[in-house]
Amino acid sequence: MATYIYNNATIYYEVHGCGKPVLLIHGACIDHHFLTGCMEPVFADFSDCFKRYYIDLPGMGQSTPGNILCADDIVEMLLHFIKDVIKEEKILLAGNSFGGMLSRAINCKPPKAVSGMLLICPLANQKDPRLPEMYPAKKEEAFLETLSEKELEHFCSMNAVLTKNAWQQYARDIYPAVLANEGKYYLEHVLDGSIPEYLVNAKETYDCPVLVLTGKQDSSVGYEDQFLWLKQYPKLSYVALEGAAHNLPIDKPQVFNALAKDWFLQFV
Repeated sequence: MATYIYNNATIYYEVHGCGKPVLLIHGACIDHHFLTGCMEPVFADFSDCFKRYYIDLPGMGQSTPGNILCADDIVEMLLHFIKDVIKEEKILLAGNSFGGMLSRAINCKPPKAVSGMLLICPLANQKDPRLPEMYPAKKEEAFLETLSEKELEHFCSMNAVLTKNAWQQYARDIYPAVLANEGKYYLEHVLDGSIPEYLVNAKETYDCPVLVLTGKQDSSVGYEDQFLWLKQYPKLSYVALEGAAHNLPIDKPQVFNALAKDWFLQFV
């Protein structure tokens, strides 16, 4: 557990393992616990091959926003974090949702330090996304009746598998951060809707390996717009999972673990 100071923001991060550096960037309005919860099982068999940096984005988790006022500011902060803290010429990125968009923006900018990206339900088209209908793939009605109205609303909005096991992981890794970030002025009025402008205009192609995992019930970012990245990333692998929504690693933990582990093995 450590902190990094940038532009009056205090950025909290944790480091796990050793080896090739991986920067893991969570989505909006949560914190690093979601990625530690779903990614540490992926690295369990080769934790000495990858040094994982789990970061709390500005204004989320234990990080303060300081003077970081938009997505482009966050990208600059992450680039400085890579230079000042990770201190490696080449790193891997794992980004979820908004963190997936930030990962792509980092990959676009000098000094071209990214050797591969895992993008989990990444935000692709914030202005006019193609969004599927949200419906549950699996429900345990008796268990759902034990949840409060607020718990049920949050759980059902992001998950397609509505079971006790899925709720337990959601309640451990996501829900506390959702509650803590609820109503924050910074997230709702400063950062909300912000996208990296540099990424919008990027036209280059990138040869680094990329794995994009999407859920066909993901009504938050969808799954169709990400398929269009195949031209930009010649080495991209794309998966759209039936029965998974925005919290895909919780909806499909075994499939997620297998796909992510297989992708990381190419860097061992």
